[in-house]
Amino acid sequence: PVLAVLAIALGSGAGHQAVEHSWSHRVTERLLQVAVALTSEREGGALDLPGDGLSAGAITMMNFLGIVHLNQGKLEVAEQEIRSAVDAAPPQSRIRDVSSGLLGGCLVRRERYEEAEELLGRVYRSNVQWLGLPDSNTIGSMNSLIGLYEAWGRPEEAELWRQRKIAAEKG
Repeated sequence: PVLAVLAIALGSGAGHQAVEHSWSHRVTERLLQVAVALTSEREGGALDLPGDGLSAGAITMMNFLGIVHLNQGKLEVAEQEIRSAVDAAPPQSRIRDVSSGLLGGCLVRRERYEEAEELLGRVYRSNVQWLGLPDSNTIGSMNSLIGLYEAWGRPEEAELWRQRKIAAEKG
């Protein structure tokens, strides 16, 4: 049922006019809030993650809710939601890396570049360690670093990452 709710939520924003788009964002936000609560309650905590934290499904729903808030321009709310997902994920896990990458992107949009750099750098290093090059997730984390340095007004560092990315894609 949670996947059905997610499919409805993610599909609700496509192809709407401006007024309907605002409404669909509110519906999507509410459906994802319900999905997080249902997933957490149904799974009783950690079905697929070690420790006493939330399940990967609940953390994923928190990330999706953060993405909805990002798309709505609610950057502070998005940061809180995604930061909660990062905090709920076990250290050294893929779900934590995914959440950290989303948080880093949110922080770039909030112009909190130093904190974003730390997170995005950590995600990149983890991706290299666990996934290698030229894995699409690792390339994506390189793109995030390029975007960070461009937004930060540091074109030399953006170019350095662009060159690393080109080299990685060539294998």
